[in-house]
Amino acid sequence: MFLKKLLWMATKNEALVHTTKSYTMYNTTFESKNATKLVFTQTIEAYSFLKKIKHDTIISLYRLNVEKGYLITRRLLPFCSVFKRETKEFNKYIAFKIAQALVFLHDKCGVVHGNIVKDSLFFNEEGRVVLGGFEKSRKSSAFDEDNIMFSNLVEELVGIDASLADFVKNRGLCSDIFFDLDIAFFGYRSFTVDQKLDFISGMKKNKNELIDIHKRRVSWMVLADISSSTSKDFKTLAVDFVLSFDVPDMEEFLPPLFSILDTGIRLYLLRNPEKYIDRITTLDPVVKSLSLGIKCKDKLLREETVVFIKENIGMVSKRQQSEILETMYSYVSDDQGMALVLRFLRDVRPAFKKTDVVYRILCKYLIQSKAKAQVLDTMEIFYKSFDNFKMTTELLPLLCGYLSNRSVQPAVFSLIEKILSHLKEHKGEIVDKEWGIGSIKNIFKPKSSTHQGIVCVEEVETQSVKTPSKPAQDYGESKDLVDGWDEPW
Repeated sequence: MFLKKLLWMATKNEALVHTTKSYTMYNTTFESKNATKLVFTQTIEAYSFLKKIKHDTIISLYRLNVEKGYLITRRLLPFCSVFKRETKEFNKYIAFKIAQALVFLHDKCGVVHGNIVKDSLFFNEEGRVVLGGFEKSRKSSAFDEDNIMFSNLVEELVGIDASLADFVKNRGLCSDIFFDLDIAFFGYRSFTVDQKLDFISGMKKNKNELIDIHKRRVSWMVLADISSSTSKDFKTLAVDFVLSFDVPDMEEFLPPLFSILDTGIRLYLLRNPEKYIDRITTLDPVVKSLSLGIKCKDKLLREETVVFIKENIGMVSKRQQSEILETMYSYVSDDQGMALVLRFLRDVRPAFKKTDVVYRILCKYLIQSKAKAQVLDTMEIFYKSFDNFKMTTELLPLLCGYLSNRSVQPAVFSLIEKILSHLKEHKGEIVDKEWGIGSIKNIFKPKSSTHQGIVCVEEVETQSVKTPSKPAQDYGESKDLVDGWDEPW
């Protein structure tokens, strides 16, 4: 009973991938590793000899069950899902690797394959071609059958007439870029800077010959090599390479690109969104990195970050918009920064459905900012979306504290009148609110910056903004991350 349950669980974890007249292909796991299960329609006893051999291009065996007609191997992809007819140079390279495998089978194993067709080919997750289809293989000293089938396959895949011997002798008649690629996958980190530059240049020039798996691997390889000791010019070149390399999923690469702790790289990304913005659907995965740009000491970077967010606010979810606003509330308190935030709020007003954080920002800035007229103008835009009860208990008393300030007196009177008119329309909502000592006990004393309103203006202003900022940990950024920047932020 227990064994049946285990078998049922194993079957449940299998996902159908591909079907041909010879086999059915499933994604599965084997000893916690990603694997592929091939279930055949005919006997697979001929596969048994593969247990004794090892070759990079020949299918390897994790498990072979001849009685039940299946084998398990490392994770493979159907050949048809990766193969592209337009990558002619790569297709020549594929044929060359198959030719090498056949020569190995003939010379080292004395085996004729007997089934050299597209359905016998796969790709592994690294983008290497894998030869399977050994159902008809057998011991033999005559290999004409394989030679003919190989030539037919080359004609089908590449469109040229060439023999097995020609392909082996002339390295598949293909470009050197794929041999360079094999070398780079093995030892890119040990390359000199000039070798890396030559490699990146060659890959960029020949990107149309590469399949998506290779583009993804090369991009990760180049990004992983960037460190704090990498020169700024090379960092920029590497980032530009990834952005222009036509990777299949840009959303996979944007978070690591934005996590590079380098001011120059961040400015490059913020100023060149056309290189990637149309290839993603959301900016949510990089909001924490953008928030770090708002917290930083570099005022130019902070300004570029806010401008970038403003221009792409539609790609930020409501929840992440709130995180950005919380960062502005807690970390932006200098005059230039507050003016930047006020412009941001006025420009993106329609995007905000919940304005609780906006309310706290404006109450704080009304006290701290020298440009109180701009704060009041921004309040006029948002006041109808504020909580009516908080406006009654907090905002109105706060505004009344500025009635004696001649420079903003007209704006204060105007805003108070509009708020009173608005509150009159919502009188029932306010009257029904629970009014108790707890609701009003803090009206006549200063509140800390973590609260929404401050009423005793004169006393607070003499304290000259002693508001403590929230620690970086509250916003998902560790101190180590901030300290890792190339320059003081």
